[in-house]
Amino acid sequence: IGKEWADKVVSSNETLPRIGVLNVQISGKAILKIIQTYAPTSTNDDDEIEEFYRELEAALAQKSTYTIVMGDFNAKVGKGRQDENYVGKFGLGERNERGER
Repeated sequence: IGKEWADKVVSSNETLPRIGVLNVQISGKAILKIIQTYAPTSTNDDDEIEEFYRELEAALAQKSTYTIVMGDFNAKVGKGRQDENYVGKFGLGERNERGER
């Protein structure tokens, strides 16, 4: 984090193996929660994958004014289907199981 933001850090949690959370006070009472993730690959067992999503949901449930989630989700989104309005038609390749989630 940049020096100008270091004194604005409210809390951080990097104890989870695949998820880091940083809470920053951006103005007044407004808190920006930044979640950095590294998801298991499709070769990991289902229990590990489910545990990752439980931990991510728990991190998202913590109250904040704004939230940014970023990272490597090990998903291949591919092109959007006609019934989707959030994935465009310009994705590459085919969607894998992780991309469905």
